[in-house]
Amino acid sequence: MESQRSGSFKELKVRNWRQFRSAEIKLHPRLTVITGANGSGKSTLLNIFSQHFGWNRTYLSTPIHEKKSGYLKYLIGRFGRRNLNPNDNSVVVGSLSYANGAESNLYVIEDPRQPQYHLHLQNPKEVHGLFIASHRPLPVYQQVLNIPTNVIDPQKAYSHYHSETLKRWTGTHSQFSPTYRLKESLISMATFGAGNQYVKGNRVVLDAFLGFSEILKKVLPKSLGFIRISIRTPEVVLVTESGDFLLDASSGGIMALIDLAWQIHIFSMSLLAEPGDKEFVVTIDEPENHLHPSMQRSLMANLLDAFPQVQFIIATHSPFMVSSVKDSRVYVLDYMNIESEGGEENLTDDEISWRNSRARRVVSQELDNINRAGTASEILREVLGVPATVPAWVEDEVKRITDEHRDLPFSAETLHSLRVSLANIGCAEFYADSLSKLIEKAERPND
Repeated sequence: MESQRSGSFKELKVRNWRQFRSAEIKLHPRLTVITGANGSGKSTLLNIFSQHFGWNRTYLSTPIHEKKSGYLKYLIGRFGRRNLNPNDNSVVVGSLSYANGAESNLYVIEDPRQPQYHLHLQNPKEVHGLFIASHRPLPVYQQVLNIPTNVIDPQKAYSHYHSETLKRWTGTHSQFSPTYRLKESLISMATFGAGNQYVKGNRVVLDAFLGFSEILKKVLPKSLGFIRISIRTPEVVLVTESGDFLLDASSGGIMALIDLAWQIHIFSMSLLAEPGDKEFVVTIDEPENHLHPSMQRSLMANLLDAFPQVQFIIATHSPFMVSSVKDSRVYVLDYMNIESEGGEENLTDDEISWRNSRARRVVSQELDNINRAGTASEILREVLGVPATVPAWVEDEVKRITDEHRDLPFSAETLHSLRVSLANIGCAEFYADSLSKLIEKAERPND
């Protein structure tokens, strides 16, 4: 049975804004998955939650020439008007409700002179959490040459790492990578956490260091055989059953998992020093990036196990992520056709083009367990709308062979030739589909 946590989100509604006709997302207390094609609005919805954590995105309006004045104006992509206040230009585009019962309107400021605008929340409530962007840090070797004499506690560790990721997200850089900040924190925690007869230990940072090793045991693939983190100053080494190697030498997939685990772990440790609720929210854009399908299939279950105090909200393209956790909620964003509104005789070509571009709008649909219990190929076809799950050249070859045999007499020789031709290109499994097309042709010879 689902029970919402006090410091989490409950439901998001977006209507008649940008590409959306209607999106209603009722959030699961542990895991909500948002999926759909590129451009369907997954990241837009994810960003609404992430605004609570300091990630504010700028949106762009659509420029059109107005017929009456001839001037260029910018449209924010909203349909159907409901003003927040009768006397201003703020337009309500949705609402966000919280687990504690509070609700906040979503609105935009309409200004036809400005190409950029922001989405605002009316009286947003405080929700602890973090947003993890789709790009993961690449392991670029940097040796840690200096460790501050002041211990790097969880709050500083999170601040340092978050600062580097935020810089990269906004297109700026410093001389340090996120991986460097991770190593710097681990070395500091190991050095000052345990202490010795001359230096007083720090239990908080020691728990953060040892706790991260325990988290990695749950998150890293079992085939790696992770044992522990070893500090061999000035290096950080991963000790595994398959051998010891530098943290910097990790593959892209392993580094992606370490990045996810570190951000969530160190944020949770930083909350321990603050009063109030220790539960928080994590939003992740495309968590499947850099991961082998076997890792994609197990990632969210492992994160749920490692961080029982977290509500996860993810946006993904991966069929393995969609079906990875039974006790979750999954929403697909898909396009639907909208009837024309008419009245185009008073519009410019730009205005007609802009209206026609809104003829297909996005709606949300919740998937039940039956719809997400299929194979990866079935989910790609039926949920994500990928018509074929084989390479395009294979599809073309099968079609060519099928078309060649459709013009031949329907006989045992033709069927044998069809089977052999498909087998010769390694596509024998498509025989049944091709046969059905030949039968259709035989039943309707005049088509």
